[in-house]
Amino acid sequence: MSEKVAERPITRAPGEAMSRYPYMFALINRYANIHKADIGVSFDKTKYGSERNNFFKSNYSALCEAFADLYSSTPDPDQVTDTEIEAAVTTYATTNTSAIYRVKKSGYDVVYLSGEWSTDDNPEPIPSTPGTGGGSGTGEDDGDHQLG
Repeated sequence: MSEKVAERPITRAPGEAMSRYPYMFALINRYANIHKADIGVSFDKTKYGSERNNFFKSNYSALCEAFADLYSSTPDPDQVTDTEIEAAVTTYATTNTSAIYRVKKSGYDVVYLSGEWSTDDNPEPIPSTPGTGGGSGTGEDDGDHQLG
């Protein structure tokens, strides 16, 4: 015999469950698409997803707050322009300087978006240091190993 499964609790406000989530998802997805190249070098992959998934997961709450005015003024996300999306995030990031992750990648300092998105904030590749990889990298024998 099986037991009746208990109903799942409602975790969102009644009006938010079906209308706000798809709206915010659409705007965050568009914002991430605008900056996909930068996100690709600024975030680690998630265990089962991409760098973009990590960006979305890390910044969902803050970006929802950034888009709150757009949600209340324009009911259809398809009517919101990319310029309006950028302006909303820039305005929010200017006053909430540690809310939106700009760089969240292993081996690098965490950087928050504190104004307009800039490609200059992308992390620089870590330079390889000669002598740390078991040779000079030239393909020649360094003469620093012994046989037998």
